[in-house]
Amino acid sequence: MSSELDLKEILDFAIECAKTVGPIIKDGYYRKKDISEKLGPADLVTKYDKEVELKIVEMINEKYPSHEIIGEESASENIVLSKKPTWVIDPIDGTTNFISQFPYCATLIGYMVDRVPVVGVAFNPILDELFAARKGNGATKNGEKITVNDTKEISKSLIITEFGSSRDDKILDIVLENMKSTILTPSRGIRALGACGPNVCCVASGQADLLYETGMHIWDICAVSIILEEAGGVVMNADGSTPLNYLNRKYIASCTPELAKEVASKLKPIDVPADGIESQD
Repeated sequence: MSSELDLKEILDFAIECAKTVGPIIKDGYYRKKDISEKLGPADLVTKYDKEVELKIVEMINEKYPSHEIIGEESASENIVLSKKPTWVIDPIDGTTNFISQFPYCATLIGYMVDRVPVVGVAFNPILDELFAARKGNGATKNGEKITVNDTKEISKSLIITEFGSSRDDKILDIVLENMKSTILTPSRGIRALGACGPNVCCVASGQADLLYETGMHIWDICAVSIILEEAGGVVMNADGSTPLNYLNRKYIASCTPELAKEVASKLKPIDVPADGIESQD
């Protein structure tokens, strides 16, 4: 595991990277954009996603040339996640929001050692919100400490989930069935911001109690998972098992393990391909 001094340096550098690309995102947010589809009409990319990732990758390679990097716009179809120090980047989490000028989008920068996140930064330059955490030192929003709620029952919870980018009828049927299963427990309500990073940050800062989702990728959850854990929350696989497999794309982020387990018991599984595999080195 990286030393305490190393992690402070890593966190400071991750914040520097996020703030460096913030003006690119803020400038692009208010402009007309050329849009390309990746896997479908709800999976979009712009030149700003690519420009932001390229800048962050350049900064990391210059300062930490031996570190590995996984970026949304440059990752291979089959990621190999090793135990080596690895940066995981989502240049603009919530690209559809970014395109539509719906202000919930963020740059997510996570740092993993032994395949576990130990540093995370989520920066929304539109709302000027910076969430940050390093292992063992708590989590902050704009420099102020944040903590999760203590909600243990669905009936007292505000839950976040998403429809996801798939437009497959069978998958959407399960998504809707899972929503119905949780809302009829009953819960206090379901919300969706359209971006995994901001969703998890809502749980970390006590604005919501739990996020569950299937289909996101390692770059959507790496940075914000350590932010949530350092705020007192928990992450697990969607079936309620631990530890979280960061490549399996089935995710629960909760303020308490009790709430996570109760929600997990109500979710029908959705089959999605993994992001890749874990290497042995």
